[in-house]
Amino acid sequence: MSSSNKVGEIFSAAGDAFARLGELTMQLQGSQQNTGGSAAKWSDEEVEMLHSAVRTFSEELSVISETIKQRTVQQIKTALQKKAYEEAGIQVQNVNNKIMQGQSGGSSAEVTLNALNASESEVDVESLTEFGNG
Repeated sequence: MSSSNKVGEIFSAAGDAFARLGELTMQLQGSQQNTGGSAAKWSDEEVEMLHSAVRTFSEELSVISETIKQRTVQQIKTALQKKAYEEAGIQVQNVNNKIMQGQSGGSSAEVTLNALNASESEVDVESLTEFGNG
């Protein structure tokens, strides 16, 4: 199954879940407004079950969101690093090896968020040439 089909299934399931949540919410509101008739009053236990389910959904969605956000930031950082090294004429494989050696040897080869956001005139590409000499 392709990724787009999987995403479609996820959104379909989410749509069904939100529709059901809307129905339950309307039922809950209706039971509070009607004292008689077809709407039965929700017990405190049923209200707590719904509250717990929504809270759990929210917490799990937050965890997924943070995981994806972190992965995406790392992917962007890696792509920008690779592009900067390639534009400087440095082979990416050598850069990774030098970074590992630099970390164990005491010099830092980390690219900071500020460096990633810097304009071309602010980037010191010449200091990166040491990575290409190996």
